[in-house]
Amino acid sequence: MQVIAPEGKDLEPLTVRECECLRELAHGERPQRIAATLGIAPITVDFHIRNARRKLGARTREHAIAIALSYGLLNDVSLNGRPKLKTAV
Repeated sequence: MQVIAPEGKDLEPLTVRECECLRELAHGERPQRIAATLGIAPITVDFHIRNARRKLGARTREHAIAIALSYGLLNDVSLNGRPKLKTAV
């Protein structure tokens, strides 16, 4: 299983699937749609997002997205030709 972690940060690494779920969420997709896109059950999407929140120490899904973006964790995850998210400069 491939994991993604910020350089020099003391965080538990996220799996590629957790990053994919966060990226789709950041694009405004709902868990049902994310599940259909990834070919998994909606409850599994919630599981991955919940794990990502825990690993990042985030209180909400939005907080998890903000943390992941600030560490550049979502920039290397490409899903179905979607443009990669960029962090603010």
